[in-house]
Order: sequence, then structure tokens, then C-alpha cells
Amino acid sequence: MPGTNEAWGWHPRTLVVDNYDSYTYNLVALLTDAARAHYSSFGGSGEASIEETERRAQEHIIVIRNDEYSWETVRDSILPHVDNVVISPGPGTPARREDVGVGRDIIAHTQRDGHPVL
Repeated sequence: MPGTNEAWGWHPRTLVVDNYDSYTYNLVALLTDAARAHYSSFGGSGEASIEETERRAQEHIIVIRNDEYSWETVRDSILPHVDNVVISPGPGTPARREDVGVGRDIIAHTQRDGHPVL
């Protein structure tokens, strides 16, 4: 799995799709806190420095805007490197492509490939 790292234990890599709402960064903060807590308990051969723990935690959270990349780029270059996906609620409606961007394609694709989606 993409999040595997023997020395530091396993922690999933998460793709967060920002649908232009303020709630996105609340989600990112919670995910980063969880990763930070995980990495502060793994120091490899010794206790991890604060900087190393923070760097590792941030490496596991990838945030993109729903219209930042084409679906093909997300499918081919981002999804293969993540373990799960979080899609922010966003304003608008899923019926309007411009409100959800690549989110609709991600949901359809992950139903086939098994990535968990929230």
C-alpha cells in the first residue's frame, strides 16, 4: 500500500478534494493531527524530532481543489499513490459538474478500485 513505511509504522496517505468550502481545512487539521499523533509514537530507533514528526504527518495529507487537475491526471498520477479519499461537502449540488469537479469521477472510480471514500 502507498502509506507503508517499515521504520515508522504504517499510516495511510489521504487525498482530500477541496470543493471550495471552509470545512475542508477543518478536515485537513483533523487528519494531520491523527498522522502527527501516529508519528510522534514512532521514532524508528529513537524519539522523533518535532520537525520530523510534522514533516511525516504532512506527507500523508494531499489536498487538491476539485478543478485543479484533470480527471486523467488525478486517476493516473494521484490516486495510485493514496490509500483513501476525503471529499469535502462544498456548496452547490452534485448534479452540477462545476460544483464537484473531479469528485464525481473519483467516486465512480473508487467504487471499482476499492479506495475508501468519505
